[in-house]
Amino acid sequence: MLTDLPHFGFYGRDKELDQLVRALTLMHNTSFALFGRRRIGKTELLVRAISHVRDLPPSETKPIVYLEVQPNTTRIGEELQQAIIEAGLKGFMADLKRTSSWDQKDSERFFFDQARHLVAKGGVICLDEFHNLDVEESQLIYYIKRIIDVNQSSCHNPQPNGGGIIAAGSHQQNMIRLLKDPREPLYGRFLAEQHLTQLKTPSLLEMAAEQGWLRNPGQFLTLYSAYGGVPGLWQQYHAACLLDTTLQYDPATDGESLEQWQERFWHYESLRPLRNVRDSYDYKGMIELAPTAERILQVMSRKPNGTPREEIFALDEAPSTLKLGESWNDHLEDKLYVLEERLQMINGIKQFKSWTTLPHKYRISDNDIRHQLLVKRLGIDARTIGALHPKVFVKKLPQIWENEGKDLERIAAEYFGSMVKYGVPEYNVQLPGGGPEIDILVWTSNHDLHMDDAIILGSCKRSAKKIIDVSPSPKEVFGAFLSNLYDKQGQPRPPEIRYVLVAPYFTDEQHRILQERGFETADLKTMARALGNELDQKND
Repeated sequence: MLTDLPHFGFYGRDKELDQLVRALTLMHNTSFALFGRRRIGKTELLVRAISHVRDLPPSETKPIVYLEVQPNTTRIGEELQQAIIEAGLKGFMADLKRTSSWDQKDSERFFFDQARHLVAKGGVICLDEFHNLDVEESQLIYYIKRIIDVNQSSCHNPQPNGGGIIAAGSHQQNMIRLLKDPREPLYGRFLAEQHLTQLKTPSLLEMAAEQGWLRNPGQFLTLYSAYGGVPGLWQQYHAACLLDTTLQYDPATDGESLEQWQERFWHYESLRPLRNVRDSYDYKGMIELAPTAERILQVMSRKPNGTPREEIFALDEAPSTLKLGESWNDHLEDKLYVLEERLQMINGIKQFKSWTTLPHKYRISDNDIRHQLLVKRLGIDARTIGALHPKVFVKKLPQIWENEGKDLERIAAEYFGSMVKYGVPEYNVQLPGGGPEIDILVWTSNHDLHMDDAIILGSCKRSAKKIIDVSPSPKEVFGAFLSNLYDKQGQPRPPEIRYVLVAPYFTDEQHRILQERGFETADLKTMARALGNELDQKND
């Protein structure tokens, strides 16, 4: 029985925190953009940086106001006023002069007057959910542009006093368009930026060890597959457990396989995005899609293990979407580029021999987007989901459980890459031409697989028993892959090859059996320990 929420520390963002604090405390003008996919930890990072600066000695700190911009901006002036009061800066605004030629009930103009005054006096406004300012027929973006331009102008602001604007947003395409498209008013205005990516495995395992998630590695892997290592959502799940005890994992009744608990958890997780309007966006709400890009995503969403490139290029032509003189293939290529490079939500499974070759398979790699596609992929609306019994519902989700396998591969690949100097990790690697797949591949020099001193080959399975049953020797597990990679091409094998088997958890006896067969073994607990994250005895 859970009686309280676990401690959730601050993990894996020390460099980003330092960069943001330095940006906030600089004595000249500040303009800083922070963006990344939803639920990646932007708000936590921003709030911690603000708290750090506010705690500095008076000679080093700055007046800082934090405002979460709401999707409906009709009262944004009043909301900024309230944020200024909550920051203890009401007196700082005592000499505010409103623009008399404007309607005093114009909330956007009220926002501008306050923001301009605050920044001119050396204050910093941190605008979270910045993308919500991008409203049709709104002046807010232009007001931000004017404030930054004046603040950065040596003519209008010859003695900068450190005021500025921090913009943090999660709708990546909107943020990238607003800040990096030359046709947009804010192009080139933000002098520094951070693009947050998913927590790396060393930080993830540190978090899991400290919070006790590794007392059952299978449960941890399920939670990570859903939440990607974001503490805020894990804490939300804990809070839900306090209200609904059936969500709690009880080894005494649920058994070693976790399947009963997984059924309850996935049902809860499938409903979670629909309970809060801020989490209810599907990919249409997160990005702006051309019709062809949406068709590509629909194809990808049906195949979590990847959609072959040729299948995407076999889409029926839609001539009305083409520009003059544009071919259908060029049109598809362009939309793939937007999805893969600009949105950074599509992972191309590359032919690993060359970093320059095109991906031959595409899959949706973003955790949050993956689960927001769940409803669309199944073709079930929210009301129907709510009416389904958990066991009935979970029968429709076998492909979702497969995510745990891919996440185990990712964790293990990053772990071995971090343990090998100059390691280059890949996971879910497939040789071109239909060759055998390998779960983990790490090589150690020059980014050239045929010039390596050593390589690490790994096979991952969620069941320790299954990995023992199918792994009699390294030759049986990895021989076909090595033969296709080296022997059939007349290439010499590297002088050192390490063979690794990975599961969420191995007993001491299972470690021993596999090591006697010639394998290295790794599970989530041993990875955490090797990275210096020892579990508390009570959680082990």
